[in-house]
Amino acid sequence: MGSTMSDQSVSNTSAIIKNLMSIEGLSEAELSRRINLPQPTLHRILSGETLSPRGKSLHAIASYFRLSINDLLAPSNLTAATPNKHQTIRILDWSKGCLDNMESAISTEFVTTDVDISEQSFALRMNDSSMDMQFPKDSLLIFDPLRKPKDRCFVLAYIAKEKAYFFRQLICSGTERYLKSLSPDLTGVPLRKLEPHDRIAGVLAQTKIEY
Repeated sequence: MGSTMSDQSVSNTSAIIKNLMSIEGLSEAELSRRINLPQPTLHRILSGETLSPRGKSLHAIASYFRLSINDLLAPSNLTAATPNKHQTIRILDWSKGCLDNMESAISTEFVTTDVDISEQSFALRMNDSSMDMQFPKDSLLIFDPLRKPKDRCFVLAYIAKEKAYFFRQLICSGTERYLKSLSPDLTGVPLRKLEPHDRIAGVLAQTKIEY
């Protein structure tokens, strides 16, 4: 007889997928549409009803989030959202120089999140279309400066030469780190290498899209 995932494994996998969806601001219906997986199938995986999800379904989910199937089955690799824990995060303004002095920046806007993040976390509204494939302009981005940057995560990076901040996907290759835009209009633009004076100001913890 074929083996099935344990109840704990199903719960862990469901929590990981839900956290990934929360980070990118995706609803169940939207993820279903993007990965071409029937919503009832996705719902059964997320609710834990399916004790042995088809490899094809897990592959579609993992591929979309740029992970391996093992990543979905290994909860130690990803941080799950903490239920019933709400924090109020400041929304800073790109245009007012707040990013150069985040600790003392004053904000008049706030957002609530249930993701497990540090008290130093902050939020920004996406200010252009350079990441439009997944993060439309005006999306609310919540960053945690204490999270460790990992390959293919999304970061807010400070480029010293330009004295400016950019929201990009981080690509790691050996000891080198690069920034990548997701906009179709910038597909011909080479990856930007992070130099010694550049720095990661925060790792994306959650996205909220307001309609």
